[in-house]
Amino acid sequence: MGLPKAYPENPCTLVLGSVKGNDVVVRTSSRWDRMVKHLGYKSLSIGHDTMTRSIITDIELVRQSQERLRNAEIVPTHKLTPKTIAHLNLAREITKRVFPFSPPAGVHAAIIPPASDRVRTAGLYSLTTSEVYIDMVQMPRLHNVIDTLVHELGHHRQFQRTGEADDLTPGHMEAMQYVAAEAVKIAALSELEHLFKEVTW
Repeated sequence: MGLPKAYPENPCTLVLGSVKGNDVVVRTSSRWDRMVKHLGYKSLSIGHDTMTRSIITDIELVRQSQERLRNAEIVPTHKLTPKTIAHLNLAREITKRVFPFSPPAGVHAAIIPPASDRVRTAGLYSLTTSEVYIDMVQMPRLHNVIDTLVHELGHHRQFQRTGEADDLTPGHMEAMQYVAAEAVKIAALSELEHLFKEVTW
């Protein structure tokens, strides 16, 4: 998940009716639809005929998510298991080779808060520091580490090319495809065989 830029807090909470459940937010722009879905909610355009309960806007949901994700903490190397270190070393080597000239500032194992009260967060790309964070829950299995890495490196490539890092947009999808293809080529290199000896798929 790319950490969004700071957006202004929307001071108004809208009151809705005839909406079942608590899984909706008010749509202010279709731009946020994919991010809202990624956070476990649905965007809803409202008319004047719906009035009974409080509901937040998509902007407020994204702002709350941004605040939660700011609390991500890097786990120091001395607290990592040998298996986690092996997976992290391979992730860093792939990153370095996919981006030989403009790599992220770092790839870290981290404790990442849930992005919302409905979804966990597997990974995070910080626009501020250009660092990739992979949640500790993903670290025991290399395939989870690689899946998360591809997603977050997609944000890095997307941000370099467009200045944006929104989740699952066409630009992000294209960037992830590029990173995945490069990662497959890199993984096939015989010079990296020693890094694969300690991993658990």
